[in-house]
Amino acid sequence: MSINLVDLLKSEVGSQLLGPASKFLGESESSTQKALGGILPSILGGMMDKGSNAAGAGDIMDMFSKFDGDMSSNIGDIFGGGSQSGGLSSLLTGGSGVLGMLFGNNKLGSLIDLVTSFSGMKKSSSSTLLKLAAPFIMSFIGKKVKSMGLDALGLTKLLGEQQSFVKDALPSGFGSALGIAGLGGADNIIEKAVDTLDDAKDTVINTGAAAAKKAADAAGDVANTAKNVGGAAAGAAKNVGGAAVDAGKKGGSMLMKWLLPALLALLVLGWLGSRGCNTGVDALDSAAESVTKTTENVAKGAADAVKDGANAVADAAGDAMALTGDALKGAFGAVNATAKAALDKVEFATGSIGSQFMDFINGGFSGDNKFTFNNLTFDSGSSVIKGESVNEVDNLGAILKAYEDVKIIVEGYTDNTGDAAANQQLSLNRATAVKERLVAQGIDGARIAVEGYGSANPIATNDTPEGRAQNRRIEVRVTK
Repeated sequence: MSINLVDLLKSEVGSQLLGPASKFLGESESSTQKALGGILPSILGGMMDKGSNAAGAGDIMDMFSKFDGDMSSNIGDIFGGGSQSGGLSSLLTGGSGVLGMLFGNNKLGSLIDLVTSFSGMKKSSSSTLLKLAAPFIMSFIGKKVKSMGLDALGLTKLLGEQQSFVKDALPSGFGSALGIAGLGGADNIIEKAVDTLDDAKDTVINTGAAAAKKAADAAGDVANTAKNVGGAAAGAAKNVGGAAVDAGKKGGSMLMKWLLPALLALLVLGWLGSRGCNTGVDALDSAAESVTKTTENVAKGAADAVKDGANAVADAAGDAMALTGDALKGAFGAVNATAKAALDKVEFATGSIGSQFMDFINGGFSGDNKFTFNNLTFDSGSSVIKGESVNEVDNLGAILKAYEDVKIIVEGYTDNTGDAAANQQLSLNRATAVKERLVAQGIDGARIAVEGYGSANPIATNDTPEGRAQNRRIEVRVTK
């Protein structure tokens, strides 16, 4: 019978982590326990996905060596600052490394949102709890792997046996968002066959239907944004996405009609052969040759459709980019005449956030809808804005007064020096200080959201004073 790592993690890690983590985060034990109920199987599911091939399993084995195998037995000591702690800061840094390896930025962002919604905790608490839990999970499973004498191949097999346990433990919606919704038992051959065929389909029509789908999604996003500032732009974006999908589907339908059944037959015969059926093995060889020929014929016949899809996608991408810029700039269309007259008299320093905004409004900004304060400074370790740098914030306020429909998010960042949790709080406090200054200038607080990301998403190296200075920044993103 397979070892159920989910249950072991809940009893050996989750139960011991609950109290100290809840106190550290300032969250209730019930919310923290609920969050851990989603975090533990999600991280194990990420390990299972990562370790499904030799390279990924090797990466996980290397990561095991970075965490003490006794960590899960000394959780209280670590949070209490005992001799084995190594500091919570290094623990959080290690957790960030684990999460980055398993999920990447996009999936990790989705996971944080899922845990936040599921548990009712603050988003910052969900992010920190994930970073706290990851090292303990790696330590516990690494110790288990070592005691069983497993190599990378053995780890892959052990993780593969966790599929049904992870599927049963994941809260509703987690698997789909993380791309692991199709988990099944280790012997579910037909389900694995379907997954394999989906991968083959995406590969064959990568430049056609798959790319067209991405363009359609992008066009849909543009449509939603544009809807706030003009129905015509929304309609145009949807038409562009639809045209790309129609062209791309031609290649995909041919693949599904001919190649899919052939590959399914091949996999089923392989399954029979693996069960000891000699005739299945003979048939497997014959089917393999047949599938090869079928693949060549289908690929040749789909070429024109794929080419049409690629051309449509290229057109869609160009139109979508143009619509994105127009939709964002359209938010600047509602103008307060009095405030605009005052704004016209302001002289913005070159490279300042006000200069960036005005270039964007006037059509000369070549980047996205995110802007960075270049002349805004704070007292060391404080959220108090220093001296004349408040002018940077006031100039942004002048722009927001003139363009009354614009909404923004103020995002705070720090370097990686010091305690990670303290840095995250400091970055949030600094972003809040900017919001408070803007509100004091008469800007409606409902138009301004704030986020604190600590040392996440560095834009320069943290190994030099210059790089750390660049990473200590406040960014502003236009959301409407």
